[in-house]
Amino acid sequence: MTELNLRTARLNMRITPEALEDLKVAAAVNNQDVSSFVLSAALNQARDILIQERVIKLSPHEIVQLEKALSSEARPIPALSSLFAKFSESLPA
Repeated sequence: MTELNLRTARLNMRITPEALEDLKVAAAVNNQDVSSFVLSAALNQARDILIQERVIKLSPHEIVQLEKALSSEARPIPALSSLFAKFSESLPA
């Protein structure tokens, strides 16, 4: 199935004639139609925003703490052990 067959959703917007002209010129310079140009720019911006939202940034001190915690011996947490036991009991045999 081609990408064109997957495009079923629509996005409509009203813009000024000047903005439309700018988009047409920029799209032409980039050898794209306006829809492809706008979609590409919008998706790039959306991905940048989502990456910034999802990336965890740690200071050097926090990295050391995380590495230390990950390399230390695992220890049981009674509350979680109890919860897991209750959950396991409720599963069908």
